[in-house]
Amino acid sequence: MHPLALLLWPIGEIYKCIAAFRIKSAKPPRVNVPVVCIGNTTAGGTGKTPIVQDVVQRLRAMGRAPHIILRGYGGRTKITTRVDTAVHDAQDVGDEALLHAALAPTWVGVDRHASAAVAIAAGADIILMDDGLQNTSIAPSVRWLVVDAARGIGNGYGIPAGPLRESFSHALRCADAVIVVGQGGFAPQTEKPILRLTIGTDENSLTALQGKQIYAFAGIGQPEKLRAGLQAAGLDVVGARAFPDHHVYSAGEIDALHRRGKLLGARLVTTQKDFVRLPENLRAGIMPVDVKVSWEDEIQLNQLLRQVVHAAP
Repeated sequence: MHPLALLLWPIGEIYKCIAAFRIKSAKPPRVNVPVVCIGNTTAGGTGKTPIVQDVVQRLRAMGRAPHIILRGYGGRTKITTRVDTAVHDAQDVGDEALLHAALAPTWVGVDRHASAAVAIAAGADIILMDDGLQNTSIAPSVRWLVVDAARGIGNGYGIPAGPLRESFSHALRCADAVIVVGQGGFAPQTEKPILRLTIGTDENSLTALQGKQIYAFAGIGQPEKLRAGLQAAGLDVVGARAFPDHHVYSAGEIDALHRRGKLLGARLVTTQKDFVRLPENLRAGIMPVDVKVSWEDEIQLNQLLRQVVHAAP
């Protein structure tokens, strides 16, 4: 174990205890439509964004009118606001919100209950909450806990000694189902329904990259997944650079990436999540690639979604 993690362990334990007490003692209000919270216990990416988007499209195919609510991490907007991709940018509402708003009505704000109430007034008959298992402003009808099979819960310590925002065992007890992403050794011990899926690069978005050399860059929770996904699709990745999650790119950084790509004779490629964080004047010459969610058992997923549709608020 890293010495710094051991040194910070007491702070991490206090953090987890405070989170558990806050969650257990809270009595958040409900709203009059089902609210599905898709979240995790760890800081950093587990794949919630594409999962939420996939579920939204499935609910719409069932004839429902889902709206998405989220905090809008990385954005400066605090009060409940409907995301407008023609008006807002990532510095206003965060990158996930911009991606969601291209699929369904999306609301950002600190108070999730207020966001849900406004969404319902605007026609939502089901609410999807992207992240928020630790949020106490609204009571979800259904909680889906997302876990990365390869990463698991890291060292098991709380922030700042480790990645946990709350005790995993507590989150697991409260969850209605567990979503396990990817392949790896982490297997939650639970009798709750377990949904397994993989998140990979959408091959339909790679046609223009066949036969070309690629320089990849990403500022997401696990940036190495972009390179791995491109290589798994048979593409020639000659280099890659990782940035912190939700990184706000400067013109100088993008210029340096272009110089590096030119030196290597490679095309610059990034994720959709990174691309929406780029100001429009910095997007030229950079290709975003889409991701694809593949569920292991769609029958089980559809059964759970039907339960969600008929869940009591």
